[in-house]
Amino acid sequence: MRKYKDLITGLAVFFLSLFYLINIRSVRVFTGAGATAINARTIPLIEGSLLMLLSVIMLIRYGINARRGGYVSESGKEDSLDGQPLRIRMAVPLTLCLLLIYVLAIGRLGFVLTSIIYLFFQIIILSPNGKIRVPFAAVIAVIAPVIIYLVFVYLLNVPLPRGIMPF
Repeated sequence: MRKYKDLITGLAVFFLSLFYLINIRSVRVFTGAGATAINARTIPLIEGSLLMLLSVIMLIRYGINARRGGYVSESGKEDSLDGQPLRIRMAVPLTLCLLLIYVLAIGRLGFVLTSIIYLFFQIIILSPNGKIRVPFAAVIAVIAPVIIYLVFVYLLNVPLPRGIMPF
């Protein structure tokens, strides 16, 4: 099953991006003072096209590797996570769980607090074994969301969820 991961992921992302690109047509364009080349559909169109391109590259990579004889590492063994520590094998599922919790909590706790919690745990999860630096993770987890909040709210005038925070 592992050797088909690029095929399955490539096909899934391809059809997801196709669905995304088809639905871009339903985005209403606000003309404002006049028509411009960049509108509400431009960025989603670029993102959807790039996503589709990446899925095609993944499918081509699968085809090339399958033609060469499969997914074999330099050691001669088939690529696998069987010998990896539990922490590495759980990185993706833990990330998905953190993202789900983030999405569910951002409305109540607000952008800044939710992002601080999310970033702290995400940095811990993705840090290599033996190189987890909690103070570093805490500093980055606090500084990044605050700067992003300030840029979006005060420079770009884009409101972000405030939640329980007073600012």
